[in-house]
Amino acid sequence: MVFGLLTCIGISYKKSNTDIRSKFALTPSQIEEIYKRSELSHILILSTCNRTELYSFDNSYEDLLHLISDDDSELFQSHSYTIKGRETFEHMVKVVSGMDSQLLGDYEISGQFKDSINLAKKYNKLGGYFEKITNFAQSISKKIRTETIISKGSVSVSKTAVKYLIDNVDELDTKSILVIGAGKMGRHTMMNILNDIPSPNLTLINRTDSVAEEIAHSLRIGNDTYDNIYEQISKVDVIIVATNSPKYIIEEVHISSPKTIIDLSIPKNVNPSISNIDGINLVDVDILSKVKDDTLKMRRGEIDKANKIIKERLDKFETQINQGVEFVKKYLLK
Repeated sequence: MVFGLLTCIGISYKKSNTDIRSKFALTPSQIEEIYKRSELSHILILSTCNRTELYSFDNSYEDLLHLISDDDSELFQSHSYTIKGRETFEHMVKVVSGMDSQLLGDYEISGQFKDSINLAKKYNKLGGYFEKITNFAQSISKKIRTETIISKGSVSVSKTAVKYLIDNVDELDTKSILVIGAGKMGRHTMMNILNDIPSPNLTLINRTDSVAEEIAHSLRIGNDTYDNIYEQISKVDVIIVATNSPKYIIEEVHISSPKTIIDLSIPKNVNPSISNIDGINLVDVDILSKVKDDTLKMRRGEIDKANKIIKERLDKFETQINQGVEFVKKYLLK
């Protein structure tokens, strides 16, 4: 079987909550360090708010486990899954297309997967055959998005965060909102705020002040320096945290008044103990996944159609492979 040597090990929302996923979440810089120190080839690490996964071609389970759970392998193994062969590829397609997302059809995963590929390529971790597999997965996921409505409509983590605010915060248009983090998640969230909330009182803070200033200028919103983060936290009504810090940036000591806090970060960047403070409504991505949405109901009706596309494309691909060595030489061994 052409996919016989593929393996995926991972941990996701399906078997673990945000507290567990936070323990194994990896920032881009941490993934870079893994790539730098590892001698393994044909590996791809994907870490998002939903999952931390390692895809591999022709590597042992033990070597892969060592890469992403060296400090707490027992905990990882108790919450993780292992997928092999063709099922690994099918899983990859479902991840890239948003079929396996906590919010079905979440379009943000496509960009996150591309970023992961680019990072792996930077350190020569893909290789010709494995890179073609990842490209093929993206091609099928694009076909799914084109020929089904699984990603139609506006449903994503950032979009759902804003929907939660609209549904749960009274007089939201009069409230002050602070977004911490100007990465893709933070930018998507701010765009959704500007699209869905009339004239929001919105301020951005980012660890790099110049980035916050540039983005705030382009969006015509307020910004402040990172040095003033806790002053802003103390006075605003709503806080959305979309950073990738390896530790908490908001602790109980930083909270002095009632507010709604949405932590979109994995690992968590807001100490969960804050939820014990009177007047604090702390929301994470697992809570957001329970937000009811008519678009999600519509998307669920497309799952069978998407699965059919995956099967047809894979069956055709494997038939071509079995036609002879020349196809392998032409398409896989470049």
